[in-house]
Amino acid sequence: MLVHAAASGVGTAVIQLAALFGIKTIAVSSSIDKLEVCTKFGATATVNYKENAEWEKQVLALTNGKGVDVILDPVGGQNAA
Repeated sequence: MLVHAAASGVGTAVIQLAALFGIKTIAVSSSIDKLEVCTKFGATATVNYKENAEWEKQVLALTNGKGVDVILDPVGGQNAA
C-alpha cells in the first residue's frame, strides 16, 4: 500500500491500521522529519518526493518492479491526478 501525505492524521491512522493487519506500507511525504513520524507509526518504507523527482521509480524498486496494490491519497482537490 502506498500512502500519500503519510504524516497527516489520516495517513498515520492508515499506516497504523495497515501495520496491525500485516500490510506493508510505503509512506510518501515531503520531508525527512515527516517520514520519521511515518516510520514510528509503522511504515515499512518511506519516499521523499521533494528530494527525488522520480520517486515513482523508487516505489517500483521497493516493490521489485510490481508496484503497489492500493494507493491512498487523502489530499484530493487540485492535486489529485
